[in-house]
Amino acid sequence: MLTDIKSMTLEELENFIVKNGFPKFRAKQIHGWLVKSVTNFDEMRNIPADLRNFLKTSCYISVATIEKKQVSRYDKTVKYLFSFADGECVEAVLMSYKHGYSICISTQIGCKMGCTFCATGKSGFSRNLVPSEMLSQIESAQKDMNIRISNIVLMGMGEPLDNFDNVVKFIRLVSSDDNLNIGMRHITLSTCGIVPKIYELANLKLRITLSVSLHAPNDEIRRRTMPIAKKYPMDELLQACRKQGIHTCVETSGFCSPAVLEQAARYTDLCHIIPWARRKRQRSAPTIPWTFRQRIHPWCPSGVSVWKRWGVGN
Repeated sequence: MLTDIKSMTLEELENFIVKNGFPKFRAKQIHGWLVKSVTNFDEMRNIPADLRNFLKTSCYISVATIEKKQVSRYDKTVKYLFSFADGECVEAVLMSYKHGYSICISTQIGCKMGCTFCATGKSGFSRNLVPSEMLSQIESAQKDMNIRISNIVLMGMGEPLDNFDNVVKFIRLVSSDDNLNIGMRHITLSTCGIVPKIYELANLKLRITLSVSLHAPNDEIRRRTMPIAKKYPMDELLQACRKQGIHTCVETSGFCSPAVLEQAARYTDLCHIIPWARRKRQRSAPTIPWTFRQRIHPWCPSGVSVWKRWGVGN
């Protein structure tokens, strides 16, 4: 089985190189090439042939190959479909702001959470992404657009906290000053609310932003659309977010305003909860007062109609 060399820290790579009989300093040279997003070992020009041959037979470099690219006519947002060596595919979205470029990346191929409004959940679950595959999404987008990305959002396909170890290692790698050096304060992790993993994340004291997708103003509505809510009610979820502390961002979306309710009412799979929300006049969800930022997102159905709404071109 080949070793995933791009998922190694510099220290792990040094140990690997020395263990296999090569000088320790070669690890830093190899690591430098990996950070430059080389896609094969022959591109490592200052690495001797015997070491390159060893790497070819014992390791692989993860690459996110662009299979499809679509650009919004409205704001030039770019949506990518990436494929990996095993043929599995994920999506990522590159967004341009005044402060720089942000990318929304995937952490799993498919998802186990089963949220009724999510297209990814309907496709089932294939496997977790490893750290190098998350890094590769960023590298491919940077190379394609000839830009530097400054902000990362783990809000694409999959539930990041369901792939905890790989996601944490990715965060440590991408924020390292000897890697892409994107600061943790520029990284947002979005979760549907796996409470034990939020506590585990809090204990690591990573200086990232935690974004919790509530999608409803109370547990009764949330349980109808998000199976995770049956296991972890909102009070438990928000208590875990308080543990995460000052770096927590709770994001509510979906049923937060009359305008959003009216828009959601067009879609039959959600119509059964609209009258209840209207009667109760609940327009926002419980919040964490000292760390809360609320964002109201327009409802958009999953499926082909999303692309029509985008007005994308090939």
